Amino acid sequence: MFAPRVPDVSELSLREAALAYVRAGWFVLPVAPNSKNPGSVVGAGWQHLSSREPAQIEEWWDDNASYGIALHAGRSGAVIFDLDNAALGELPRDLADGLRQGACQLSRRDSPDRGHYLFLNNGGYGNGAGAFRPFGDVRGKNGVIIAAPTPHIKDGGHYRWIRTGEVPELSDALRVCLSQASEHEAPPLTDAEFDAFVSADEHNRNDRPAALDGVLTAFENEVCDGGSSHEALVRALPWAFREVRAGLYPATEVIARLQDAFLDSFGWIGRNLDGRDRPASNEFLRTAVWAAAQAQLADPDETRTRVDRDTLTGDLDTDVERELGRLRVRDRARAAYAEEKARDRLMVNADRAMDGLAFLTEAVDETPLWGEGDRTLWAPGEGLMICGPQGVGKSTIVQQLMLARLGLTDPEFCGLPVVVDDRPVLYLAMDRPPQIRRSINRMVNTADENVAAVLKRQLVVWKGPPPVNAAEAPEVFAKWVAMHGREPGLVIVDSLKDLASGLGEDAVGSGINTAMQTVLANGTEFIDLHHQRKATADNRKPDKLADVFGSTWLTSGMGSVVLVWGEAGAPTVELSHLKQPAAPVGPLIVNHSHGQGLSSANDPDVMLMQLAVEAGAVGITEKDAVAGVFQLEEHDTDYAPAKKRVRRRLDKFTREGRLTYMPGAKGGSGGGGRPATWVVV
Repeated sequence: MFAPRVPDVSELSLREAALAYVRAGWFVLPVAPNSKNPGSVVGAGWQHLSSREPAQIEEWWDDNASYGIALHAGRSGAVIFDLDNAALGELPRDLADGLRQGACQLSRRDSPDRGHYLFLNNGGYGNGAGAFRPFGDVRGKNGVIIAAPTPHIKDGGHYRWIRTGEVPELSDALRVCLSQASEHEAPPLTDAEFDAFVSADEHNRNDRPAALDGVLTAFENEVCDGGSSHEALVRALPWAFREVRAGLYPATEVIARLQDAFLDSFGWIGRNLDGRDRPASNEFLRTAVWAAAQAQLADPDETRTRVDRDTLTGDLDTDVERELGRLRVRDRARAAYAEEKARDRLMVNADRAMDGLAFLTEAVDETPLWGEGDRTLWAPGEGLMICGPQGVGKSTIVQQLMLARLGLTDPEFCGLPVVVDDRPVLYLAMDRPPQIRRSINRMVNTADENVAAVLKRQLVVWKGPPPVNAAEAPEVFAKWVAMHGREPGLVIVDSLKDLASGLGEDAVGSGINTAMQTVLANGTEFIDLHHQRKATADNRKPDKLADVFGSTWLTSGMGSVVLVWGEAGAPTVELSHLKQPAAPVGPLIVNHSHGQGLSSANDPDVMLMQLAVEAGAVGITEKDAVAGVFQLEEHDTDYAPAKKRVRRRLDKFTREGRLTYMPGAKGGSGGGGRPATWVVV
């Protein structure tokens, strides 16, 4: 058998890392995000479906680039010690010295040596060797481990290799440990022996039926925590059958309830290598005949003694005192764990603490990322929200801003300069990705080699919602942005409603705000797209900060909130500030050229004065001004409010002495009336 080796995957994506493992001799399986169960992707019978064919790996990770990586120890010729209950220093010295020689992968941020230790499996060792159980598990024949750079589902970190290269032979001490364990493992029962075990009268007593609930709870908790259903079953069935032999509950009840729980954890039918349907129940039965054999090695009296010690005595005072003790232990454990997590964070981002003088005199580039001087639409280190109703071109605007930022278009948008950045942009294309693709394709020429090179090097697009809930795990989301965006200079959220559900809840809004602030603190700029509350008869144009849909936390941390307003699909919309980092900008009149995917903006004040200059001594009317600035006629729905906005500007210019007001005159019975006009002074 080809001896596997451990490649360096620290700088690789999950897809690239999976291919690297295959090239290094490993049989690989995908696992769904936030799961440890290979069956979550490939289905029942996953033990036979692992692959080291590059084409199969590419097909799996083409389906989902965020699949985690599982290494199949048995088919790859490895045996793996999973050190989860003790540190190396707590093991017998000969075992600890032997483990230090192995290829090593750490899984927990809070421990320098708890993780996986890999060796060649020249002895054909199986899973869960009992001699190692006080310290952890052993993964042999059908065992798997989750491998770097897969995110760890509990502590927010990543699996990481600290010793790579060739997988070594087992030390003598480890080999003795596994051999002793193998000697204490009984061979599986035959079908006839298993039938006799299940039907025996002594295995169908029912002294403690509630005890089976504990077995089921342990199984379900392990699966819910992302564990493999198969490995959870390997632990649950021997435990249950030992208690069957102690007369606590019937073997038939174990088979019925645990098999249902096992099948529910899959919810699908797997397939054999020959293509025939094979129910997952076959896997259950194979594990059951093995577990029944192991259970017969245990002493029923010892099992009953253990259960009696852990269950109620019938004496109320004694039972209450015991339960109080358990609650005290649980509370102390929770408090100790909370303190442990807090200590782990004491030195996180310690460089952000500085004295007051250093903070006030820190050399910070105050150049707007989009804007100039006080006319700032997007300030560095501050989030930008672009909100508005459907169909007004929010995505079109942010995409053109993104291309200017990448240097693929002129470094100016809507008449204001945009700062170019050579760092990657992570675009979360969550709201109708095909439409986003068509829109950007109208703006760029991918046949141009220079354009194609920039898009490949600097633009990272994530299709659909990310695997991390930004509201529930803000810091994990920020790390996910950094990892998948390749330390981006900008992340674009299109749109906010797809990032988390329950945006109206303050807990969700606060979580998203924390996620944004963490992303910004990591040096990545942040833009999201959002919408307002629905218009009502009393509020036809929701145009205040309070009109933005959801919790106030969604806007409270933003440096700039910009409103895009108009009719869905209209070629002309209005852009204005709801919240500004400096002086308010706008409203600007934005003209969309939908066919080309381009937009331009004009200042209505400038447009009005230009119209007045062009009109000369004749002057301009309100109707002329509305048509010239907003492209609206008297029959249009928004004509009346546009007319009011124009009149306010005309009156302002008159007070400033830039225009002269010429009153109109009513016509008599013979007509002759004329509208009011404004003439350049």
